Amino acid sequence: MNFQMVLNALQDALRETRSSYHLTLGGLIDYLQIEVTQGRGNLPVVFSDDCTQFPTSVGSYRGYFSDLAIAHDGHIGSDVEKLLDMLRNVLDRQLIGYKGGEFIMDGDTPLWRANDGEAPNDAIMGVSFDGYKVILAIQNIY
Repeated sequence: MNFQMVLNALQDALRETRSSYHLTLGGLIDYLQIEVTQGRGNLPVVFSDDCTQFPTSVGSYRGYFSDLAIAHDGHIGSDVEKLLDMLRNVLDRQLIGYKGGEFIMDGDTPLWRANDGEAPNDAIMGVSFDGYKVILAIQNIY
């Protein structure tokens, strides 16, 4: 067994551990799909610790290149349908990691809130609906 195989096995094990406590790509897609079928596709999506920030795009997370980051902005908002489309577009697709490498974003991929090039350790831990908006629960885990 070469060094790269050992490193890959370790990364896979750590990702599996993160998937056990993070909201995953598949979990968020499933939840948003339910919101759309219930006629709430046009509702805003915000973050629990700052309801003025909205999801804007997705990409490889700088902290763990195999994980998915949801970028945010205070001016350009995303509704449920837009976020669902963004997530479906990366599901089971290969993304380039922040410093290179290729990673498949499958349904078990852990989610983070981070803009490109950032690694703030803001884990997306859950999702809820408060009657007016969909809220992504954020927890800083380090």
